[in-house]
Amino acid sequence: MLVFRTVSLCLVYLHSAQISLASPDEYRLLSDLRHNYDPYERPVANASEPLVVSVKIYLQQILDVDEKNQVITLVAWIEYQWTDYKLKWQPSEYGGIKDIRVPGNANAIWKPDVLLYNSADENFDSTYPVNYVVSHTGHVLQVPPGILKLSCKIDITYFPFDDQMCHLKVCFSVFKSSQLFSADFLFSSQTSPETYWVHHFLFTTVCRTR
Repeated sequence: MLVFRTVSLCLVYLHSAQISLASPDEYRLLSDLRHNYDPYERPVANASEPLVVSVKIYLQQILDVDEKNQVITLVAWIEYQWTDYKLKWQPSEYGGIKDIRVPGNANAIWKPDVLLYNSADENFDSTYPVNYVVSHTGHVLQVPPGILKLSCKIDITYFPFDDQMCHLKVCFSVFKSSQLFSADFLFSSQTSPETYWVHHFLFTTVCRTR
């Protein structure tokens, strides 16, 4: 008998539909933050320090289970958080601005090179590059939605009384383990009782290649 565990989750991000120009303070802030900023440079004050990155995956829906090709298609949100010491400022010096939005579709700021190691998608990364939310403390948040296709060994011998387990293998593909440290990995799901297939995912980290 299948047992379903549902975690209620609501992610709401409100964005104004109106087109507006940046204020002089915001324009000056963005210009100052971009000055001598290298998006390819790991944002730590000391090169020997690891950078703490938080990665959370929120499963919204299981779209498809392809038993023949051993592929599962999911709708999910992936939440990234870290601190960039070069993106700090004093709100009192910029008209009280405490956070800004930075475009996520360009190499505007540094971002960890996180990949789904067992992806079955030909594009490998199928998430949408939403904006970064950067706080005056240097805290960076990005929550891109995506449709994830992953390889998963599926055994339906005892269907519908079977239990299936798949692994989302997250890969930091570029950095040494001493350079990038993931302190917080969370997998949360919200699937409907009509889902007769996968009900449990084990979220693991692998592939620190250097």
